[in-house]
Amino acid sequence: MNNKFSQADVDKCYTNYVGSYDNDMGAFEPRRAREELFRAMGAFKSCVELGAGTGRNVGYFPLNSNVTLLDINEEMLKKARARIGVRDNFRVVRADSTASFLGTDEFDAGVFTYAFSGMLDPEAALHEMERIVGPAGKIGILDFDNGIPSGVRGNFGDYRLRELLKDKKVVSRKEYERPFGHRNILQFVIEV
Repeated sequence: MNNKFSQADVDKCYTNYVGSYDNDMGAFEPRRAREELFRAMGAFKSCVELGAGTGRNVGYFPLNSNVTLLDINEEMLKKARARIGVRDNFRVVRADSTASFLGTDEFDAGVFTYAFSGMLDPEAALHEMERIVGPAGKIGILDFDNGIPSGVRGNFGDYRLRELLKDKKVVSRKEYERPFGHRNILQFVIEV
């Protein structure tokens, strides 16, 4: 857990970052990475995304699935709601990704995309996801291979993705080598 920053620091950072967030993400993200993540996850009927931000994944969820987007920052969620538009299969909730109100085994899939880097306790968020995704459910992860908790541009998470997932049942993995500092981008699908 990152004790250097508070949840208020994270919230303030993303409130200030919301205006350029989508452009920044698009600038470094590997082409088709989100599409490949959702394809690797396979079919599902219900899904939760923790750390959903501005809802950049909205167009990738299956049309017939029920989706809950959860994030701590209300400004980011306003953009997510605008992206969803009139679709009625989405629910948007402001809550902490490490201690949500969601029920145990409530979903058959979960998603994290670039969320661990913005979380104070990525390990706790992963445990929460495992709790709310039912047995044999899948969790898709797309993020930097490690977190650098500088507080700059949403970097709060202190983690090593391979280490975080070392004891998990990995069903799919892909690495995108990117000239983003010294960090590559990794894609994992794990089974609960």
